[in-house]
Amino acid sequence: MPYSIGDIWVGRLGLLILVLLAVRTYLVFRATGRFPIRFHDTQTAHGFNLTALSGTFLAFMLNLLIMRAPKWLSLQPPHPLSDIYAYTGPIAPMQVDEVRLAGLALSCIGLTVSAIAQHQMGNSWRYGLDTDQRTDLVTSGLFHNARHPIYFGFLLVGVGLFLAMPSAVTVAAVTVLAVVLSVQTRLEEEFMLKTHGGAYNHYYGRTRRWI
Repeated sequence: MPYSIGDIWVGRLGLLILVLLAVRTYLVFRATGRFPIRFHDTQTAHGFNLTALSGTFLAFMLNLLIMRAPKWLSLQPPHPLSDIYAYTGPIAPMQVDEVRLAGLALSCIGLTVSAIAQHQMGNSWRYGLDTDQRTDLVTSGLFHNARHPIYFGFLLVGVGLFLAMPSAVTVAAVTVLAVVLSVQTRLEEEFMLKTHGGAYNHYYGRTRRWI
């Protein structure tokens, strides 16, 4: 049975991601008085990696904007921008409704995993390392079985967005995302070991990194 999944559903997914991030940021800020999105000097390994991680999500957003812009502006051929999405290198064999539906479903699963894990972290949730304030070590919920369920959810979202918008841009973005998340988990593990010592070392030894 064929599906008819319009571009608008991809846009709604992107908006939902932004809303959930904004809500979690507000809740942590209201509870702690501290902005949980931490920025770092890009000359440090963590700062550079965090910038690259942010860049991958911007690439997905840019791909979505380019895909939707002609429809938003009601551009029709022969307008030079009516087919601007062609410049992103779309992968034609994957541009079918079944693949898009699978991508949206996978992204929703990843978004759910990340949202649940962020909720379970409570006031300890941060985007980036908070070197100025010690946070509690969370080992319950999804964190009982995986050290980085939030990043695992991010990876599922990235793969899902690639399937929903298959192009050279999203191929590059999801590839970089996988590498950056792998590096980010190791940087955070090193930081947590320094912060929590033996408690984190024990947690590290008994818990898988991803799933």
